[in-house]
Amino acid sequence: MMVALLAGLLGVDAVQWRALVWVSFITDMRQMKGTGIGLARAAAGSLGGAIVSQLLYGAFCAALITVLPNVFASSTIYYTLLLATLGLALLVDFTGIVLSPDDHVQLAPRPIDSRTFFVARLTSVVGFSLMLTLPFAFLPAIAYLFRDAGGSLAGAVASVAAAAMCAVLVPMLVILLFLALVQVIPAGRLHRALGYVQFMLSFVFIGAFFLLSRTARALDAVSLEKTSIIYVNPASWFAAWIEVAEGRATSIDALAAFVPRVLLVVA
Repeated sequence: MMVALLAGLLGVDAVQWRALVWVSFITDMRQMKGTGIGLARAAAGSLGGAIVSQLLYGAFCAALITVLPNVFASSTIYYTLLLATLGLALLVDFTGIVLSPDDHVQLAPRPIDSRTFFVARLTSVVGFSLMLTLPFAFLPAIAYLFRDAGGSLAGAVASVAAAAMCAVLVPMLVILLFLALVQVIPAGRLHRALGYVQFMLSFVFIGAFFLLSRTARALDAVSLEKTSIIYVNPASWFAAWIEVAEGRATSIDALAAFVPRVLLVVA
């Protein structure tokens, strides 16, 4: 009933929408190349490998949230890594997850109008993004409850809400970014380059944490001043949600927290 009502509001065929989303989900799970750090080839090429990778990234961010005294700094690092992993996962697997040359297998048997296909494909991509976000955001949410500087339920809830917003917003921006990049860079070369960036990202974040964790003084020194330049990083917009929820928000935080909502409407 809810699907039929929503389909009517969107002007799409409810039966085709439901069928396309289900077929896309099954196909995407079979074709997914895997994301994250260098696990075994077999594991990285499976859904389980992707989820394990996201859990490991989430554990890393949870450790930062727990031990860093500056909550805004740890939140910004957390959402920077979340945005980067989601964006790169979708970009690297763009032709398997977002738009595939095999889509004609789904479309040929029964004519499907472009509006229905667009809504169904976008639903599938957002669902895939939420599936990668859930294991990533689980441990950080717990960390916001029990961090050394004093946790709060409001911070944990805000962290989950911000992560969900990331999962919805990133696919839309990735589609626009990929279409812009593929105009100037061949798709094969672009995929290879993004794969290298994804691999190097693992070493940058995890290596930086281990270097900082060698001394408690280094961890205590990690902080971010809330200057205007900091808010150029989109991750700080979501970190501002934690600041608002826990009552530390400045006027810039309140404005930054509103930006993702505006961007979602525009995208």
